[in-house]
Amino acid sequence: MNIDRQRSAVYQWENIHVAPHDTTIIPFDNIKAIVDWLWQQEGLKFPPLVEPMPKQKHALGDATRTIIRFKPTSYTWIVLHEVSHSMTASATIDHRYSIGNKHGSLFMGVYIQLLSRYLKLPFGALAASAEANGLHFKLDARPIFL
Repeated sequence: MNIDRQRSAVYQWENIHVAPHDTTIIPFDNIKAIVDWLWQQEGLKFPPLVEPMPKQKHALGDATRTIIRFKPTSYTWIVLHEVSHSMTASATIDHRYSIGNKHGSLFMGVYIQLLSRYLKLPFGALAASAEANGLHFKLDARPIFL
């Protein structure tokens, strides 16, 4: 069983230290171009597919290595969150599923880097607030398939 020990703490941290700094609403039709651009900027090939989140799902998004799903609108930080999941998930034989880092230290390291790079949030402040909130992260995290 793969337990996601940091999940709720990551969500609380985001609500305080990330979400208030991003008011840009992105329509679903624009998200694929953003995901592809982020993938290219990070020097990666073969970006994940972008699909709509099923209406019955309550999550703001979800991701595997090969597919990221979003609601009809999203915020930049949510796109970065899900892209970080995709960058830290390994594809399985059935590409709809993946074994990933969930909200662990590799995910958090990549996520903090993307927030700093693309939302222009100060890296040091993000790292300090994550640490103060008991979150584990790798400062030198990289996508697992580089």
